[in-house]
Amino acid sequence: KLLRLGNSIFALVFPGYDGTLFQSDDLGSTWQPVSIGTAFGIWDVDCDQDNLYVACTVGVMVSNDLGNTFSWDFYWGWDATESVCFNNGYGWITIAKWGSLSGPNRKTPDGGWSLARGDIPWADMSSNFIVADPQNPGDIAYLNCGYDDDKFYRTTNAGINWQAITKMVEDVVVIDGKSVVLSSGFHS
Repeated sequence: KLLRLGNSIFALVFPGYDGTLFQSDDLGSTWQPVSIGTAFGIWDVDCDQDNLYVACTVGVMVSNDLGNTFSWDFYWGWDATESVCFNNGYGWITIAKWGSLSGPNRKTPDGGWSLARGDIPWADMSSNFIVADPQNPGDIAYLNCGYDDDKFYRTTNAGINWQAITKMVEDVVVIDGKSVVLSSGFHS
């Protein structure tokens, strides 16, 4: 995964327990590894409002100085935080396995993190990927979950209710003022 923050480009290589984050300040001519200050695997990265978010094995770390220093934005010491998505100060993360915080969790710009799994069946609590609609990131999100990674859901009310959908949503982009869902086989 590649993303740009300020004049830096960040690249996540081998996401998971072996995940490594690299940074380039010269448009990719040279790369340096980024230390998040822990020995935890890196599962996903995202940036929003000059912050870099790193989903790691036990939570989400945030840097507001282009990866020079990190602090905990969300800490859960049990199961992997496998996905992070931020837009306009709204954050969504996924936690794997079937613990008390498993599934999607949501953050508002003026508050902390809260569990947002609503009416998702318990068997599908283990989630590993989430993406929010950039035009309405506080309410609309798409989730990939389930033990076999074959259950897909969408919420339009901030995680209170989730509707089953047929395909995994890989991204949502805005084209001509409309949100366009990108997936193999599912479009809205």
